[in-house]
Amino acid sequence: MQQAAGLPLQMMVPPQIMYSQFNKIQDLDFDVVVGFQDSSATFRQAQLAQLMQFRAMGIPVPPGLIIEASDVPYKEEIKIALQKEGMGQPNEALAKVLSAGQGQGVTGVNTSA
Repeated sequence: MQQAAGLPLQMMVPPQIMYSQFNKIQDLDFDVVVGFQDSSATFRQAQLAQLMQFRAMGIPVPPGLIIEASDVPYKEEIKIALQKEGMGQPNEALAKVLSAGQGQGVTGVNTSA
């Protein structure tokens, strides 16, 4: 029927031949080379988000560590200013606006679809 319809014929491979081919695979000798690359931006963003969540939960994550984990420009200048001036007071209204811009409502619940 396949030949009459113009479809290519598929030949069945006998099970003995398949088993012998699979057994040959076990005898192959090969090397595996693993390469490393810099962390991707999304991976680093996820790590930064985890640090921020830890801090929000009350875990004492040092601000300098959060800055170091971020990809913001002028990290060193920010860390120096942090050492000199310390942490500023958080702005709750700004935090609500920023979290809403990330797909979260003011309650912290992600409302994006």
